[in-house]
Amino acid sequence: MREYDCGVILNHKINGRFVVREYDYYESELIFCNYGTGDIITIKKSNNLNELKEIGWWLFDRVDEGRDLNESLKIVEEQEIKQDEYDAIAEMESRDMYGEEHAKVWRNTSGENMNKKIYIVTSGEYSDYGINAVFSSRELAEKYIELQTRVGYWNFTTPRIEEYTLDELPIYPLNKNHYLVILELEIGNLLDIDLTNINSDKVLNFTVVNRSDKANEIWVYCWAKDEEHAKKIAYDVRTKVLAEKENL
Repeated sequence: MREYDCGVILNHKINGRFVVREYDYYESELIFCNYGTGDIITIKKSNNLNELKEIGWWLFDRVDEGRDLNESLKIVEEQEIKQDEYDAIAEMESRDMYGEEHAKVWRNTSGENMNKKIYIVTSGEYSDYGINAVFSSRELAEKYIELQTRVGYWNFTTPRIEEYTLDELPIYPLNKNHYLVILELEIGNLLDIDLTNINSDKVLNFTVVNRSDKANEIWVYCWAKDEEHAKKIAYDVRTKVLAEKENL
């Protein structure tokens, strides 16, 4: 199973996150994990992974703007957002993020290649790493390894099969960047703010860091329109953390 976060919200509006779970032998599903109650709500199941991601980000943006979660879930349940609207949203995001030329590519590839897998046979490590062959199915990749084994091709290396999805672009919130904001927890001084990569181990949108060589800090990872927006989110999170500490 593979999981894809569609944003994380931890503030007074809501306490949870939207996640798409991709399974190898079952339909993928979009779920909402409620941190407050521990409940997991299944929103939609589909073989269309990109569609689930689009719905997840659409829900995230609505709740982030202050819309009611139950009302948004009802819209999805009643299918008031049609597939062509999903496509229009995705195409618009593609145009805004990458330009018109990329939007044309998206229109041409989002149908037949959606969720299509390729299987790459690789071998070697570090500077010896290389691609040996590319196949449209795992069975053909395994057959290739078997045939090359007969002629001693793998005597000094070990082959592996790597799986990738064709034409899979990252799906991020529209017109928002991903920031890391670092604040002094007690005083509130801004220590650092910058764009940052999204690592798979960041399951929450903030982490309180306690280290012996520096004062207590709060690190806030968030999607924001600009630096001022990111700072506002960070200070809201700091206020919540301080309030929770007082209640301990």
